Amino acid sequence: MFVLSVERVIKDIISRRDPSGNYVIVALNNDEAIRVLANYSNLLIEENGPVLIVKCKSRRVAEEIARKLLMRRLLVTE
Repeated sequence: MFVLSVERVIKDIISRRDPSGNYVIVALNNDEAIRVLANYSNLLIEENGPVLIVKCKSRRVAEEIARKLLMRRLLVTE
């Protein structure tokens, strides 16, 4: 059941794009999330209080980041 929920969350994230065509991921603003994101280039990261708004052009990268953040309970889904 958990796997189905993970897939549903990932599908929801990669189905949304901003007006400029970027995939948008919202994560908690903490050191662990920043370490995960530091492994990727070409990301637009905006700090907004307790959350980070991460934008990227690549669907594959967006999915990979979302999975890593979700497994670490750093992905904001609501």
